[in-house]
Amino acid sequence: TERVARWRRLALSAAKQSQSPAAMEVRSPVSIDDMIRGIQPGMLAVVCAQGSEPLSEVIRRAHPRGILIAVGPEGDFDERERAQVADAGFVAAGLGPNRLRSETAALAAVAIAQGLLHDAQGTGQDAETK
Repeated sequence: TERVARWRRLALSAAKQSQSPAAMEVRSPVSIDDMIRGIQPGMLAVVCAQGSEPLSEVIRRAHPRGILIAVGPEGDFDERERAQVADAGFVAAGLGPNRLRSETAALAAVAIAQGLLHDAQGTGQDAETK
């Protein structure tokens, strides 16, 4: 879609502007099942959930090579979807005390993850953002 293409252009532009060695990968929306099947070895799978442990703490504890971040639609994931991602090993992580719009939550989560993965690169750890 045009929206996804725009986000890809923005990710590439941001990577160039910040002199990052790689742009964040922006994928088209997928079903929960496809998202779960897309988890790669060494990747931390996170589902943003209000009231959960802060995302920064989850990332620091896990020392991941990559992160898959799931942000629910407006109104959040339903009970069945939350159970599916929990069963698949997703870790619930919070973005602070305020309720955020989906777009804002996604950007906040990516900013937190990118900053921490960038810090990990500076300490010799391999890091990649998905």
